[in-house]
Amino acid sequence: MRYWIFDGRDAQGPFTDDELRRQPSFSLDTLICPDGAATAEQWKPARQYLPARAPEPRPEPRPQPRPEPRPEPRSEPLVAEVKPESGRLRPEVVGESPEAL
Repeated sequence: MRYWIFDGRDAQGPFTDDELRRQPSFSLDTLICPDGAATAEQWKPARQYLPARAPEPRPEPRPQPRPEPRPEPRSEPLVAEVKPESGRLRPEVVGESPEAL
């Protein structure tokens, strides 16, 4: 169906339902009448002719990538393996110099 719109000064149209809703001055309180209306009593607020529409759904925001958690620093040195040295076993400590042992 097509409708005429009254913007407060002039009647404009006819417009389809979607075209009406895109008019800058349009609201559900705007006076409209069906195309071909014969009487002034057919000018009514748009809400009486047009079904109310739910707002257009907005796209969901993309989730932001979460930074990977950093490993917590260890308070004690980590023993990686035991190596033979000069005929005896001795632990090798990762991250420390041999002089520290």
